Amino acid sequence: VLALATLAVKRFIDRATSPPGDDDAIKAKQKSLEESWQELSLIKEVSKVRRQDLEEPLLSPVTAAPAQDAKDLALPSGVSLGQSKSLLCLTLQEKLLSFYRDHIYVSETDKAVGKQLAEDIRVELQTFLKNKSLDLPFGNISLSGYLCDDLVGQHQLVVVFHLPLVLEDHLWHFIRGEETLVDNSWYGMIKRCGLEYFTRGSSPWDKFIV
Repeated sequence: VLALATLAVKRFIDRATSPPGDDDAIKAKQKSLEESWQELSLIKEVSKVRRQDLEEPLLSPVTAAPAQDAKDLALPSGVSLGQSKSLLCLTLQEKLLSFYRDHIYVSETDKAVGKQLAEDIRVELQTFLKNKSLDLPFGNISLSGYLCDDLVGQHQLVVVFHLPLVLEDHLWHFIRGEETLVDNSWYGMIKRCGLEYFTRGSSPWDKFIV
């Protein structure tokens, strides 16, 4: 481009300084100058098209993810950060209270009725066992479980009846559940011992020996 511009300036200068008789030479030079300018314009157009083709994929618009409005993220008007935390705490407290009321809570009246029923069953069972097996030394039945420990819930109305057996220390040996084949602490065993000195029948519990 710079060379063509220099050439054009030079030809203008030659035309200005040349004598009037050289019209043909001047016209030829002017024609060649016009052709040079046309070639220059064609070069410019081609280079411009090529540049657009190269820049088009680079400058293609990228679809951006829709930005979330700042108003949606902001707290409601008139509510501070401390107040929002308090509202969240209140909401959680309300949910916990609702769960307790719907799934756990048992009224004191129902608890009292349940305990009274369990006590009535205990007395009847104790009387039945003593009348049924007069020779067996039973202890007093005791109650335990969620209801008696005030840990009652709507699905935990459990009462456990404990009936102690009075055994002779020198005739019976207790084996823990972990030391048996069952390997469960809830299931222990009682072993009869001293049979060489105390024959079967020395204890009222001998009739239950397996």
